[in-house]
Amino acid sequence: MRGLKVAAGALALALMVGSAVAVSAQAPGAAPPAGARTPRPPPAPEPLTADARAVLELDKQAELALPKMDVAFLDKVFSSDMKFTHGDVWTDHNVLGNVNTREQWLNTIKNSNGQYVWKQANSQRIEMHGDVAVLSGRSSGRQKAATKDYEIWYVRVYQKRDGRWQLLSHKTVSGPQDATDPPVVR
Repeated sequence: MRGLKVAAGALALALMVGSAVAVSAQAPGAAPPAGARTPRPPPAPEPLTADARAVLELDKQAELALPKMDVAFLDKVFSSDMKFTHGDVWTDHNVLGNVNTREQWLNTIKNSNGQYVWKQANSQRIEMHGDVAVLSGRSSGRQKAATKDYEIWYVRVYQKRDGRWQLLSHKTVSGPQDATDPPVVR
């Protein structure tokens, strides 16, 4: 009797797996099975405010200023209390990582003899919170000492102070690479 129950259970499992395989093997564009729920489309992006557009443009200009070694421009963009956290190590538990102050990062740029061949921001998303903007995106580029281009992800926090947007915090991480991201166009 016990063997019959095991056989019946195995047959039921085989039928369920077979049904799942048959459904997943349907041709693309085939109608979903009766009762199946189709995924909801993602919500439409919110329209960008003038401040959001200004922050996105400022961020792109700041990326372009690095290979040009435009310290005067970056000096205006970086807040006096800015922190720049490089690399992935800050994602480890209780590890601070390589953090530069505004002055340290500006000095690095001044003394780097042009470390970047090119650099640009892309795949940007922005959240506005009044006078604070949280920006995430991808930075693509090439350093002079490198043999190939790089892509890193970043999160940057801007705040509007005295009527102008300034960068407060910048953190980078290598993160996943998504083949559906638009290609970098320079």
